[in-house]
Amino acid sequence: MTKSTDTLIRYLYDKNPETRSRAAMDLGEREAVEAISSLTKVLGRDDDPSVRSVCAEALGRIGDSEAVEELVVALETEENERVRLSLNWALKTIANKLGKTVEELVEEETTKRTGIIDKTGTSTTQEPRETDKPKEFPIDKRSELLRKIIERYDALPLEKMTKLLKFERELWLEEWLLDLPDELAFQIKERVVYFPDNLKTTKEKEDYLEQLIESFESYFEEKAHD
Repeated sequence: MTKSTDTLIRYLYDKNPETRSRAAMDLGEREAVEAISSLTKVLGRDDDPSVRSVCAEALGRIGDSEAVEELVVALETEENERVRLSLNWALKTIANKLGKTVEELVEEETTKRTGIIDKTGTSTTQEPRETDKPKEFPIDKRSELLRKIIERYDALPLEKMTKLLKFERELWLEEWLLDLPDELAFQIKERVVYFPDNLKTTKEKEDYLEQLIESFESYFEEKAHD
């Protein structure tokens, strides 16, 4: 019996990675546009690289431009080579369906995130001042990126972490890092941020990440309203 799209979407969150992969594959094969949101969430959060890979390919088969932003963001932080190949394949497939090159597709997405184009075709994006508020990228997406960074890196230069989290200024990120309470604080040596490696259990790690992200979102929400 053929499973409904809603059922397959629920299976994306199953405990078994094979079930999640199979559901993503089936959703891609039926080009289920209504599954894009769930597929992008799983792509950004699933611990299993094979599941992330299948989700990326499913988004490519669906071929809707709605998925481009998440595919580009995932490509910026993904380290697994198989998943990166799937992400590139998905972007190429969507670009072909839309009659564009991958470069054109990514450029359009970047423009949407960072500025607008006037009637002459010129970007109206301006270099932000040091006092500008960090509103260019949604806080929930920054939180997802922060989680990935903590889970996949042992340390990062402050400059690279700033770029991955889509900030124009290191100062905004550095202020938050310095404002963290002792139980959440990172070590920073010679402009390199070192992430904690003493979390012994999955629960300890998850509790730490939840507190860290809560602090992160609270800080930048306050910043946006200053």
